Amino acid sequence: MVTLQPLSLYNSSFSSIRETNRIYVDKTDLVYELAKPEAGGWYFLSRPRRFGKSLLLSTFAELFRSGLKRFEGLKIESQWRDKTYTVLHLDMAPMAAVRSMDEFLCAFDSAMYVACRNAGLCYERDPSLAVPFRLGLLLSSLPNNSLVLLVDEYDAPLTANLGDPAAFADVCRGYSSIFQQIKSYQACVRFFFMTGIMKISQAGIFSGFNNIQDISLLRKYGTLLGYTEGELQLFLEIISPGRRMF
Repeated sequence: MVTLQPLSLYNSSFSSIRETNRIYVDKTDLVYELAKPEAGGWYFLSRPRRFGKSLLLSTFAELFRSGLKRFEGLKIESQWRDKTYTVLHLDMAPMAAVRSMDEFLCAFDSAMYVACRNAGLCYERDPSLAVPFRLGLLLSSLPNNSLVLLVDEYDAPLTANLGDPAAFADVCRGYSSIFQQIKSYQACVRFFFMTGIMKISQAGIFSGFNNIQDISLLRKYGTLLGYTEGELQLFLEIISPGRRMF
């Protein structure tokens, strides 16, 4: 009887999966293609919920923060030669309850404070500065190419307000003020990756960001999330030889 490694259900932490010896379907060859220094460095990926977007961002975070420490035996191990970076990892999903620009900026301010503490950055919540300028102050203080910025479920507050056009437009104004600061101080960013459900062209808040590459429909990255039949056979061993799953 073959004993399989346990699956990691509802766990989107790469380091936790590796530390507990759970099954990780190796996508790190594609992770390398996106993260290597000579690649573009600014990406957006759209997929439905529960497709593994958060695990992908956790994988990027672990690679840039700690190097190859938890990548032993994975495809990227023989390829990756870059140094480590400060990683700022923002999850926008908890902000889905906001209904106005002010509520969005308040929630973003709190999320930034927590994310910066986790990253070892000093985020000044100076009451004399509006929230977008607090972000700008932080980014302007960082050396060029020193920061990895990961944004998960960027559109959670937007999709929650699709039924209320006025609230949607107001929250969009908050987004625009935040991403304008990122655009202004983008020199400090070594790598940027953002996920969501809504295409960035639909949101209408990234018109100035002409350097973001939308890889959602690129064939090269079609298997970046989810499992192929070959991966099920190789990693999960649940399909008998000669038997097709579909």
